[in-house]
Amino acid sequence: MRTNRCTVGAAALAAGLLCGSGASAQDWPTRPVTMIVPYAPGGNIDQAARLFARELSEKLGQQFIIESKGGAGGSIGASQVAKSKPDGYTLLVTANGPSVLNKMLYASLPYDPDTDFTPISLISDVPQVFIVNPKSPVGDLKGLVALAKEKKDALTIGHPGVGTGAHLTAIWFANLTGINVIPVAYRGALPIVTAVLGGEIDAGLPAYIPQVHSAKAIAVTSAERVDFLQGVPTASEGGVANVSSGTFTALAAPAGTPSEIVAKMNRILDAFLKTDEAKKQFAMLGARTLGGPPERLTERMNEEKVRWAPIVKSADIKLQ
Repeated sequence: MRTNRCTVGAAALAAGLLCGSGASAQDWPTRPVTMIVPYAPGGNIDQAARLFARELSEKLGQQFIIESKGGAGGSIGASQVAKSKPDGYTLLVTANGPSVLNKMLYASLPYDPDTDFTPISLISDVPQVFIVNPKSPVGDLKGLVALAKEKKDALTIGHPGVGTGAHLTAIWFANLTGINVIPVAYRGALPIVTAVLGGEIDAGLPAYIPQVHSAKAIAVTSAERVDFLQGVPTASEGGVANVSSGTFTALAAPAGTPSEIVAKMNRILDAFLKTDEAKKQFAMLGARTLGGPPERLTERMNEEKVRWAPIVKSADIKLQ
């Protein structure tokens, strides 16, 4: 437990009962703010962060600077923020991995996602997309299941890394349909698309990127259809009722960050995410905007825990 910092439990986080100096918070920010993205530059989360960092910069009159700190599934960057001073000048652009999955996957973490952060805003989410080669006779998820049952070997599905949401979704899909699947890891969404087009794997499950349009998209893992994949059904519509997942992007701060600072950012971000321009910008990244109060991020994290804990346990995934 840190010294000189108030103790904040999960319930207190959800309720926004945070400690801090109201006087200093009223003047914040008086200098640039660092937003740590715990992934390599150029991905969906990094690009989304640049969109809302620009909005915060414009509205608050100080630069919100993106700093990439990739590694260990986002744990390196998350740990840095968790250990930072809770003064609103170091923030974490987080996602499913650092906020939920890493605690299930790693034997130990240098931070605790449930107690070391203050939620600010649930920004957006991006669905995964089931894709196959355009020449494949498979036209939907039922066809993919049929192909798997016809094959002598297991169905190969590409994903962007062990323990990612897409990897777990592939396992979930296999468990629900009773098929044998070999998940094949690639370094990101684009190599998955390339592998599908080259015939290296039977199917891919990348997070949405514009390049998926060069393959044949047969289902999205969102609960509803998305505008940027016109005509592509959800996994539920494709016959696999329970598969609904996506990679969220959110903003958090070290535990103990003054509630006035949290509220100031949340108001700006919530208003921005409701605008048609924001929805348009995020849709170009394959994302839908979310927003809402800080508690919505806590709720999403809890939903993710319920969804993925049994999948991780069933697959016995352990990362070092």
